[in-house]
Amino acid sequence: MSTSSTLNLLVRSSPFLIYLQLDPCAEIRKQTALQIHYTQPGGITGHFMLLIMVLMYSTAHQKIRQQCFEAFWYTHHLAFFFMLALYTHATGCFVRDSVDPDDIPTFPFYSTEHCLGYLSWRFIIWPGIIYFGERVWREIRARRATRLSKVLVHPSGACFI
Repeated sequence: MSTSSTLNLLVRSSPFLIYLQLDPCAEIRKQTALQIHYTQPGGITGHFMLLIMVLMYSTAHQKIRQQCFEAFWYTHHLAFFFMLALYTHATGCFVRDSVDPDDIPTFPFYSTEHCLGYLSWRFIIWPGIIYFGERVWREIRARRATRLSKVLVHPSGACFI
């Protein structure tokens, strides 16, 4: 991995490591930091996105990309799952105005009266719609009939279609 990828990984995982050591949630919440990170949607999707980033960043390295382009190509299709996790990352009642919000038996399983919403979806939904539209358009174009007009083989062995 490159230096910037490693730095990004450390920056994203450092709050988790600090919470594990200090457990600042003990004064504010009934759950421990481990419970928050492994039982709530934000923690689970955060770890999932971190795993996807490690896979994508490590296969984007120039040597790996040149030696095994397929690994780079297929791991970067995980961006779709990264975006799904990003959209659901801010769900739950993580930011709230009371220590013990009301739980309800129906979805979203907590009372929204005490939750201070993130509203981050407003900023990430448009790039997601553009990405999805581009993928659909690419799939439509891929189903068209293809006609080869000329094939050239260069002296170096490269094939030009």
